[in-house]
Amino acid sequence: MRRCTLRPDINLCILLKKLLKLENSPQLYAKPLRVPLAGIWEIYFEKRWRVLFEIDESNKSIIIVGFKHKDEMT
Repeated sequence: MRRCTLRPDINLCILLKKLLKLENSPQLYAKPLRVPLAGIWEIYFEKRWRVLFEIDESNKSIIIVGFKHKDEMT
């Protein structure tokens, strides 16, 4: 299990800013994944972490489906 090297409150603040960018236009700030993960989008956080999410157009929301260190993703 990996631990964040920065203070948790700083990481949380940066992550929240990144997620708030997705509020109005997630396609602008995120990258769609390819098959077999088609339909899932990703953003990088602090160059080491990936946040995976789905876009729910009908409810105008995003659903976070994963948060992992980039080295754990294969």
